Amino acid sequence: VNPQFFPVWAREYYKGMTIATIYQRSFQRIWISPQFGIALGLAAGLVIALRRSIARTFKTIAIRGGVRSAHFPPFSLVLGMFLAGSLGSVILHHVLVPEIPVYVSILTSTIISFFIAMIAARAIGEIGFFPPMPWPWQAIVYFTPYKGYAGWVQAPYISLGSQGPMSQAVKVAYLTGTRPTDYFKALVVSLVLNAVVGFLMMDFFWRLAPIPSSAYPNSMVYWPLFATNDSLFATRQIVLDPKLMGAAAMIALALASATPILARVGISFSPVPLLVGCYIIPPYTIMMFAGSLAGRYLIRKYVGAERWSRVRGILAAGLLAGVGVFIGIGIALLLVARAAWVWPW
Repeated sequence: VNPQFFPVWAREYYKGMTIATIYQRSFQRIWISPQFGIALGLAAGLVIALRRSIARTFKTIAIRGGVRSAHFPPFSLVLGMFLAGSLGSVILHHVLVPEIPVYVSILTSTIISFFIAMIAARAIGEIGFFPPMPWPWQAIVYFTPYKGYAGWVQAPYISLGSQGPMSQAVKVAYLTGTRPTDYFKALVVSLVLNAVVGFLMMDFFWRLAPIPSSAYPNSMVYWPLFATNDSLFATRQIVLDPKLMGAAAMIALALASATPILARVGISFSPVPLLVGCYIIPPYTIMMFAGSLAGRYLIRKYVGAERWSRVRGILAAGLLAGVGVFIGIGIALLLVARAAWVWPW
């Protein structure tokens, strides 16, 4: 990296730096501003590409807002629940962190979150992808005059796009003959059980060994990253460069806008994989690339293109199920093997 472009990274780098430290520092000093910009640019591109669908959504809400679907509760009830949850989080956040301007929390939890949810649902439904949004609350706080610490690590409700996969699950429910209301009931039950079991398991893990520690190797990598990110954000040592964010956003928007133009001249180009690669570290990217090559040029050749297209989903589901079982067994054995720890842990 040219020291003139990223002088802080150049000063902090040293020979022998571990991969975890390289990942941490390069994200903090190089990638954080471009990633924000790419997310904004790609989101803007999605808005432009889906503008007609978005307009139809608002028109449908305005015209048929009071009409009840056979599989969903009335829109007025849904809107009331959304506002109650969002504004409730705003009130709680204002009580806990009164230094954050309340209008910032209100706009974040209502307008911005609703907009993100709508775009995510449309994007997942029409193109199968919604760009990840790194540290959205920290970016919002960064451009406010807030000087404390708690406001950086405690946020009111803000949508990160999870409504997209939920809408996809509703579509799957329709395809499988399941009532969407049953899906949401199961989701609520699973969330409650997840919270209860999560507290119990966290207590169990904490009693077993301190976190982070060698008993939990993953925490040795990501805990310092999250802790230093919070500290650097709070002390404003992480700089969100508007120029760099703007340049990255314009590049992402240009790539997203070029897709339909190139399609008219017979050039197939998808900017999504290219831009998503900016958020993925090399080991995962290399494995996905190798798997794609094997599936397209090896397995398809010997199995047959039509048969491979038909069975690859079933094969992937079986592999994931098997991996899940073995991961569970492996974690259980690992916890038993590392159960001995110096008291009081």
